[in-house]
Amino acid sequence: RDGAIYLAFQNLNFQTFDDAAAASIAKSTDDGATWTWDTSAPMFGTPSNPASRKAYKFTTIFFLDYGRDAENAIDGYVYAYGLDNNWRSQEAMYLARVPANKVQKRAAWEFYTGTDGSGAPTWSSDITQKLAVLTDSRLLYPVMFGTSCPANQQVIAQGGVTYDAPLNRYIFSSWSCSTHELYDAPRPWGPWKHMASIDFGPLRLTQNRGQYGTSIPSKYISAD
Repeated sequence: RDGAIYLAFQNLNFQTFDDAAAASIAKSTDDGATWTWDTSAPMFGTPSNPASRKAYKFTTIFFLDYGRDAENAIDGYVYAYGLDNNWRSQEAMYLARVPANKVQKRAAWEFYTGTDGSGAPTWSSDITQKLAVLTDSRLLYPVMFGTSCPANQQVIAQGGVTYDAPLNRYIFSSWSCSTHELYDAPRPWGPWKHMASIDFGPLRLTQNRGQYGTSIPSKYISAD
């Protein structure tokens, strides 16, 4: 926003690569040449206290893409989605928002806690009160022939959410070890519906081009 670039990053357990213990957000005002963030402590997660109720919460973050410099933003907030525990193999996705001029101020963040009687979203600054905007408990490939991908793959993982302005829809692109998973919604908080699954086969074969960090940059969405 306002010409700045924000980068959300997570810290992983280097021994297993499967624990996303903490996350922070860096900012650049010179087109990515230099970055600044609070190096004294992470914004999300409590890696020094795994027993905390805030541990492993919202530690994989990806921003809602509203176009260049958020030109299609619906209000003065920046919206971001997050996963708990890990960057892959999850069943729930969460949503938070923060005023556009306070992205790096942790106390300014609010988390989606559901909807009120009129269907409007409700928010709380207490991360432990957050509710999922999307839950998908499907497990793929109960039997595997090989060791490249695990059996019973979950389908929510670090991906991207993009606002498709010509269609006035939000698209979430996720993945499992063997598939791309696509969801869409009329609002950032949903309701989210699964709309497509592209299967690349149960193994990471050389001809497969699936998996890992799927995203749909708004730059490449056509005018129609």
